[in-house]
Amino acid sequence: MSSFGGGLMKSRLALGVAGLLCVGVTVAEASTVTWRIDFSSSRGGSGFFEVDPTNFVIPATAAHPTTFSVVAADINITDPGWLYEPLHYTLDNLLVTNCSPSECSLTFRTLVVVPNFGTAHPQLQLNFDKIWIDWTSADQQKINMSFTDGGLLTSQNWFLVGDAKRTVESAVPEPSTWAMMILGFAGIGFMACRRRNRAAPVAALIVQPGS
Repeated sequence: MSSFGGGLMKSRLALGVAGLLCVGVTVAEASTVTWRIDFSSSRGGSGFFEVDPTNFVIPATAAHPTTFSVVAADINITDPGWLYEPLHYTLDNLLVTNCSPSECSLTFRTLVVVPNFGTAHPQLQLNFDKIWIDWTSADQQKINMSFTDGGLLTSQNWFLVGDAKRTVESAVPEPSTWAMMILGFAGIGFMACRRRNRAAPVAALIVQPGS
C-alpha cells in the first residue's frame, strides 16, 4: 500500500511539474510578442516599425525596460523641407532606441549630399507612449515626430504630431518554448501510463466470488 501511495505522490509531483512547465510556456510565449506600429502625419511622414520586447515579459509587472529591439522599419518622409528630396529610413538607419518610464523613442539618421551645401545627416526621432501597456486613450495613439538636418541648416528643423496604430504582428513561441511544452505533455502522459500499469496488479489481487 505504501508503494502505491508513493507512486500516487510521484504522479501528483509530476503533474505539478508539468503544470509549472505550462506556466513557463505562457511566460516565454509572452516575451516573443512583436508589435507593429503604423503612423502618418500631415507633414508627409508615414510608415511603420516593428518592435520586439525581448528584455521583459508581458503582462509587465516588472520594472520599466530601458531598451527594446526593432526588427523592421519602413519610414518615408515625403516633405522633409525645401532642402531635401523625400527621405526613406529603414532598419539600417536606426541609430538609438530608448525607453523611459513615460515614453519610448526611436532615432533614425541617414547620410545625404546636398548640392551647393555639402553633406548632411538628416535625423528623424519618433516618440510614443510605452509599448508594454495597453493604449486606452486617443492621446496614446499619437506619435511625436521631430526632424533635423543634422546641423546643416537649423531652419530645416520641424516637430509635429501624427496618428499611430499598434497591432500585434506575431506571438510565436521560441524553439525552447516548444521544447518545454512537449516535455510537459510527455511528463503527463508518462505518469498516466505508470498509474495504469500499477493499478493492474492491484486489481488482480482482488478475490473473485466462488474462488
